Amino acid sequence: MFPTSTQRKYWTFSGETEIQQLRKEANERFIKKHMGKMSNEAQQNILNPEEENLATALLTCLYVACKVEEVNIHIDNFVRILEADHKKLTNVILTFELLVLQKLHYHLIVHNPYRSLEGLFIDLKTRSELKESAERLRKEAENYLTSVLLKGASPEELKKTVYQIKRIKYLVKSQEPLDNELVGRIRKKLDKCRNRENDPNSEETGVLRYHFATRGNKLEERESIVTKM
Repeated sequence: MFPTSTQRKYWTFSGETEIQQLRKEANERFIKKHMGKMSNEAQQNILNPEEENLATALLTCLYVACKVEEVNIHIDNFVRILEADHKKLTNVILTFELLVLQKLHYHLIVHNPYRSLEGLFIDLKTRSELKESAERLRKEAENYLTSVLLKGASPEELKKTVYQIKRIKYLVKSQEPLDNELVGRIRKKLDKCRNRENDPNSEETGVLRYHFATRGNKLEERESIVTKM
């Protein structure tokens, strides 16, 4: 249930201010942990919370979310819609995938009543006599579910919910594109202070990928032998 879930305990925040504070604390912890291992040049180019590049993490989270929600999309199709070097982006996303899962502590369950409703429609389409007309019931079912979720809410609570939704839309729409010159400066700083173990193009990451690939091949060989016995 949601009240006792990891989503409620670890990933529900009071607002934007709390998230900004958590980003600042994470930035300070990283600096404290790695400062002694960095060259003088790297120390001078450490990113502050506002400069941190979250684009790679965002795309990786989106790709992982597709898997969690059982939306079957191949990585080639996923990167094809993005304006970037597809081969390099594929390498980056697949490299960061395990790291993102580890940082999330594998807390992947998101409690969403509409997800259960989608499961019902899948059953109706595959097992029921209503499979031809099931989709016509979707809008009414979603409206009913929404009304149930809002049932019992006070006018003040509804007003607060509507305000938060409008605020999210405003934040998304009002986000101005970053200045190309600023982006260029940040990328140069990032290249000089990046953790090499998390850099998809570094030798360290290449060794890790080889390790996991070799380990995966050995597991497949073992499974094949067991199957033949």
